Amino acid sequence: MSDGTVSPPVKGNFLTSTRTKFIALVGALVIASLLGGGLVALWNVNKLSHDASAEIESGLTKANEEYLTRYIDMTARLMNVYKPNRLVACLDGDWRPSWRVDIFPEYKANRLEEEGEEEEEPETLTPQIPILLDLLDLFGIPVVGVDDFEADDVMATYAEVEKGPIRIVTGDRDLFQMVDDKRDIKVVYLAKGISQHDLVDIKYVSDKYLIPGDRYDLFAMFRGDPSDGLPGVKGIGEKGAAVIANNFATVEDALAGALAAHDSLPPALAKKIIAGADYLKIAPKLVRVARDAPLPKVDLSLPKAPTDLSAIYQFKERYALGASVDRLISALGW
Repeated sequence: MSDGTVSPPVKGNFLTSTRTKFIALVGALVIASLLGGGLVALWNVNKLSHDASAEIESGLTKANEEYLTRYIDMTARLMNVYKPNRLVACLDGDWRPSWRVDIFPEYKANRLEEEGEEEEEPETLTPQIPILLDLLDLFGIPVVGVDDFEADDVMATYAEVEKGPIRIVTGDRDLFQMVDDKRDIKVVYLAKGISQHDLVDIKYVSDKYLIPGDRYDLFAMFRGDPSDGLPGVKGIGEKGAAVIANNFATVEDALAGALAAHDSLPPALAKKIIAGADYLKIAPKLVRVARDAPLPKVDLSLPKAPTDLSAIYQFKERYALGASVDRLISALGW
């Protein structure tokens, strides 16, 4: 591997996780999802056995080829639009970090099989991730994962410590809590695809959810997030969460307001807040991304062109990646 590239976390013969996201710095930093190629295909392939190599050797399925080319094209297009001078792919060290599961065992438990094992994805999707990681390595794009932290935590930590402007590329709303107009941190939100992506700033969050744009994390604590197995406060949906976020800056303030029958809170809403007090004690740690993951020393500068591109071209031919590889080469200015 090239200097500054960190191998994905490996546990035995299995990657502990394969959710990867990019962060690139252009004068800015851009963060994008390894599993978000083109149409944000967030396939949660959490176990990758080295046995997948046999399937890889037998040839990729059409789904795999399309995923890989979309991902490469997405990266090239983002490079052309945002013109970063730094780039890093961030990987889950653990998709269910112990420090979150310890305080809330149900965290992402909806993604587990009955036996408690991580849910498997279709076998046809399994080979794509090691191929993509190999391709990133050939291009010299660093991949960083930190043990016991999710990719979102790694991305948030980079956004915290790196100079802006910063662009976080994801199909996940969780990172809306990172937007910061003063530091020019924005989220490139891919829910509608790369060609129609939204550039999320404080105003976007405020307009969409009718809350102060810097209180998305507080809003999410009360609303919950079923995709992560987070219930929020029972009986409080987006409308109630918005009332709370508009009138209080912290969970503690909201609880105090409910207990004091604050004028801004309808009695029924105040009652629900009080009833959810136990959950609200742990909600900040569950919902807020960590901004202090122990990052390795990695050079995030855009990779320089190798003296010989033959290995990349051989890889391109081997996996039928077509012109997408050429577009990434062009986007890197090689």
